[in-house]
Amino acid sequence: MQIGFILSLIFAILIAAFALKNGDNVNIDLFFTTREVSQAIVILISTAFGAIMVMILGLVRQIKLSLKIKEQSKKIDTLEEEKQELETQLNTEIEETLLEEEINNDVELEPVEDEIQPEANNNIEGKEKDEIDKMIENEMEEVTQEENEENEEKKTCEKNE
Repeated sequence: MQIGFILSLIFAILIAAFALKNGDNVNIDLFFTTREVSQAIVILISTAFGAIMVMILGLVRQIKLSLKIKEQSKKIDTLEEEKQELETQLNTEIEETLLEEEINNDVELEPVEDEIQPEANNNIEGKEKDEIDKMIENEMEEVTQEENEENEEKKTCEKNE
């Protein structure tokens, strides 16, 4: 930003020096009339109009970018809400699955001997925990991957600014 300002000042100084060196009077034909004006004034007015045009074009670009950023922010918010809903739904389904498996295991395992039953329950619970841990880990990897994609999309939008 500062480099652009410094370059603008240097350019303005060069234009002013050029205009002062070319201070002769020139005839300007304005559609219906002819005027004799200093060439320096013509150069400075032309430069000013050029600067105004560049400024207007820059503002239009800035407005377009800010509108796009707002649109992307809304999309990100929507995706985050959807992600939150999916995580909640996933947690609910996992809990329901755990309860169903626990109920099924309780029904399947009828005690034959008091000493054998606790060991069987521990083995089954360990296997179920491993399966559930794997399911949760896979879902968390998918969620993390989605978050990374969203972050990359945010970075791309910020770079386009």
